[in-house]
Amino acid sequence: MKFRLIAKILRPLVAFKRKLTSIFSYISTCLLWVRLWHGLPVTAWLKAANFYKQGNFQAAARYYREGLAKYPSHPASYSARCDLSVCLEKLGYFEEAIEEASFVISLRYPLKDCYIIKSKLLSYRGEEVLATEILKISLSVFVQDNELKSKFIIQALRSKSHEKDMLACVQELRFLKNTININSEDLVYIETALGAYEIDRGDAVLGDSFLGRALSTGEAPYEAYFIRGRQFRLYSKSIQAREMLRRASAFEPRDPLPFIELSLSYLDLGEEQDIEWAVQAAETACKLSFWKNPEALQVLIDAHSANRQIERAAIFSELLERLMPENDILNIGNLK
Repeated sequence: MKFRLIAKILRPLVAFKRKLTSIFSYISTCLLWVRLWHGLPVTAWLKAANFYKQGNFQAAARYYREGLAKYPSHPASYSARCDLSVCLEKLGYFEEAIEEASFVISLRYPLKDCYIIKSKLLSYRGEEVLATEILKISLSVFVQDNELKSKFIIQALRSKSHEKDMLACVQELRFLKNTININSEDLVYIETALGAYEIDRGDAVLGDSFLGRALSTGEAPYEAYFIRGRQFRLYSKSIQAREMLRRASAFEPRDPLPFIELSLSYLDLGEEQDIEWAVQAAETACKLSFWKNPEALQVLIDAHSANRQIERAAIFSELLERLMPENDILNIGNLK
């Protein structure tokens, strides 16, 4: 009886304490928003942020949109749009993600993720030069950002464009590599970019050593895993190549590039079972790019041809011809 009486007395006190804690938390959030955004918090965006942290991007996107519909001119609306573009990218709504990121970029608002998302999604579709251009623009906003410099160098190498600007970034990162603190978080980006550059320009030994150091930290970016996987494939080390490419795909599950390389790794072997795997990997790459990536389509055509599925190869050849001019089709191999 005593315990029941005590519990009955304490229950409203506990409820009051929770309510008080909630009030203080909201006041703290209000003060933070006033300091950061010079305005009161938007409840919908607070809910969106919680769902975002939980990985529930569908619910997060819904609340970001709800807040933007009510408060399109709120000082925090740019940040909300940027987070919305991330959610849309995670959900596979690429066109909408590009649209939201483009809106923020058009206003030159300094949110790095918008530039990265737009460039990444354009690359997924095979628009490599435009993807490079977006990263170049980002460097005029984030002049000292070494992660963006690294991504720009790697993307410029892939698109074979912006050579002059790319070389200038390489020189900057070479200098930084010799002067930066060995514990700096930027070092993995620097070594990944320099590794990609050296491999592209013919010094595979030096490039591999840069990539190896970046990967050994356990903090290497997606690009390091992808480039190392591609190198293993070129060295005919199929098992190691697939392991690296699967790791890269774990970083960026919607990127078609690892699946393109996986398909090529199976095609390299030429066995019947391997060719069937090559077809599956190439189809996955095409689906991820919504059938808009010319390189993925070309690899799918090659896989079907190797599998003696000539009619299917012809169907996708027609799709590729509609997607891009003939002279560009002939140059697809330059991107590999």
